[in-house]
Amino acid sequence: MADPLTPVTPAPDATPAPDATPAPDAGTILTNPDPDATPAPDPDVTPNPDATPAPEAYADFTLPEGMTTDQVALDTYSPVMQELGLTQEQAQKLVDIRANEITASVTAQNEAFDNTVKEWHTQSASDKEFGGDAFEENAKVAQLAINKFGTPELKNLLNEYGVGSHPELVRFMFRVGSTLKEDGPGVPGGKKDAANDTISLLYPNARTTEAK
Repeated sequence: MADPLTPVTPAPDATPAPDATPAPDAGTILTNPDPDATPAPDPDVTPNPDATPAPEAYADFTLPEGMTTDQVALDTYSPVMQELGLTQEQAQKLVDIRANEITASVTAQNEAFDNTVKEWHTQSASDKEFGGDAFEENAKVAQLAINKFGTPELKNLLNEYGVGSHPELVRFMFRVGSTLKEDGPGVPGGKKDAANDTISLLYPNARTTEAK
């Protein structure tokens, strides 16, 4: 039995292979093994000598009919496009994409607005107080109030923003118009007695011209 304290002598043929290469350390891995070799160029940073450089200032971009240049947006995007080296043609493509997005957004907003106004009109036409079969006649009564007290600015607001079709506004105008029709002087079918002239009592300085 072998003495456990006796060192073991390696076999005479257990020698390293003559062609074995030691593993390189970290410094060797990060070092170019050939000092005379030229590093390969990085394709991401190597400039293309045939590329057209970005202009110092972009010319006016072509926009769809009816669209004007947003100078603030242009001042924001132009330096970025120059930094990216975009030519006038390449920058125009980005402008076209943005213009199409804006056009689509405006179209969607207009359609949503039109649908909202149509819904208001439908609600007004079917309202229990002034809608139904008498809606057209009651709308004329509401128009009395607008014609008598509405300024041109108010009429423009009602028409341009469609709120003239909102059932609650029509209701208010109908009630005011009904008062004018019953008590207002100068209104067809109205009473002439000043004691019963509700509008004169509420608005003593109001003009009493005939509603048109």
